[in-house]
Amino acid sequence: MATLRSYTRSLNILRKALDAQDDDLTFLKDYEMVINWIEGSKYALNSKKTIYIAVVASIKSIDEYAEACLKYREKMDSLNKAVQTGYEAQTLSVSETAKWLPWSEILKVVETARLAIEDCWSLQEYLILALYTMIPPVRLDYGSMMIVPVEPAKPVGNYLVLDSHPYFLFADYKTFSTYGILRNPIPPALLKVIKEWIEFSDEYLLISKTEGGPLGDVALGQLIISIFQKHCKKNIGVSILRHSYISYLRAKEMPVRQSDKLAKQMMHSPKMSMIYRKI
Repeated sequence: MATLRSYTRSLNILRKALDAQDDDLTFLKDYEMVINWIEGSKYALNSKKTIYIAVVASIKSIDEYAEACLKYREKMDSLNKAVQTGYEAQTLSVSETAKWLPWSEILKVVETARLAIEDCWSLQEYLILALYTMIPPVRLDYGSMMIVPVEPAKPVGNYLVLDSHPYFLFADYKTFSTYGILRNPIPPALLKVIKEWIEFSDEYLLISKTEGGPLGDVALGQLIISIFQKHCKKNIGVSILRHSYISYLRAKEMPVRQSDKLAKQMMHSPKMSMIYRKI
């Protein structure tokens, strides 16, 4: 289910950027146009690869898209090789180097954002930074997170459960098939920020758009970049945040058991944890 939603989100990014209609796939036949847009976009290598994967998965069984599918698959394979090479070499790409911030500098940005709070929306920006720095940073799984007083009997999304011992419940995320439902406790410092924000927020949503409704994962990713751009003039996204955090912790070569625990908290595999670059 999570994978299908990821494919849908990636295709909708393309539809919006290229003025295609909802549920339309015919625009994918113009592979030169689509590839040029993807390659020229601001998305990181992993995100571009994800878009190509979604495109290939959507058209690979349709004969009339065979030529286009081949072109997309070539790009997908090329990016996959580049990403894997970077992991194994433990080096930053040129793009990542330009965006990189050590964890200590990221925490300075968080404090700058805290001091800059002047209304409910700058408070929400500080909340977002707190979500990604006061606990191990996950992907963009807070984008549509709902606030509930008790855990749902059959959770189908991600939730902030505000019972006597508040926690985050994740049931819709990339590596759900590996870990299943995750329940992550909320440390007191983060809970304090959340409670301050809830006084101004949508009653049922942790993070919302200014006009109301869930922000969504794509918009959350863009907002994180804009927050860092505002406060430190660098386009720091969630991928760099996660890399910086795990590099900071692994600088002292944590034991394998602790590394496995961290991998679960951050919702990636233990193998991926071990090959994350040390800076």
